[in-house]
Amino acid sequence: FAEAVERFGDEPAARVHDGQGWRQLTYAELHGRVRALAARLVDRGLEAGDRVAIFSTNRPEWTLVDLACASAGLVSVPLYPSSTAEQVRYIFANAGCRLAFVDGERELAIVEEVRADLPALEAVITLSDVPDVVTLTSELAAAPSDDSSVDGRLAAASPQDLATIVYTSGTTGEPKGVMLSHRGFTHQVDALNRFFTLGPGAVSLRFLPLSHAFERAWTYMVLANGCLNTYVPDPRTVAEQLVLARPNLLVTVPRRCEKVVNTAKA
Repeated sequence: FAEAVERFGDEPAARVHDGQGWRQLTYAELHGRVRALAARLVDRGLEAGDRVAIFSTNRPEWTLVDLACASAGLVSVPLYPSSTAEQVRYIFANAGCRLAFVDGERELAIVEEVRADLPALEAVITLSDVPDVVTLTSELAAAPSDDSSVDGRLAAASPQDLATIVYTSGTTGEPKGVMLSHRGFTHQVDALNRFFTLGPGAVSLRFLPLSHAFERAWTYMVLANGCLNTYVPDPRTVAEQLVLARPNLLVTVPRRCEKVVNTAKA
């Protein structure tokens, strides 16, 4: 990502439609926030390898938190936005999450419902500006002016380091935590770049959940090549977002294609 910022700093990297218009970040702006948040996470006392949960719909802040965790040597633990309190309790406890980033009031309420059962969880931060709680905005404002601690974490990192734990339902029993390394993701980017030539001006629509490895890996592919990520918080609005965003890139699964075709016919 840092290499992409050097090449595409002024290009748009991420945007979301808020109902009134587009909120957009360039590569340089996103990188600045990633560095600031990573420095803040280090300043909070989080050690390399600590787990950080992300419980949110698709939005630019999702990727911001994910990249900040990677920059600080932390392991992100994504949860589906539809997760129940029981699922949140199990995943947070199983992964040993010390910190959680949640979308807004709904997700915050779910985490608070089970927080008494999560002694390792030290703080919950909302990605939306919710009154009287710690928010991403306040965390960025509290970031240290010197972010050299991030350079130290990056220098100590290796491709084999654990990047994320993605939980899947599997076939039986409790969800299984799939451990994915940084090398695994960069290998995917290298493999895809053999088949696709992407660059600035390309627009990707992001509507599959980022909590799944498929859309997550494609996000890295898009960001590595200077393209624009358009985030869709509510997958039920895909047809509308296709018209608004006019993308020329996306990844999907057959069931989603069926829904888009049915909506178009209707």
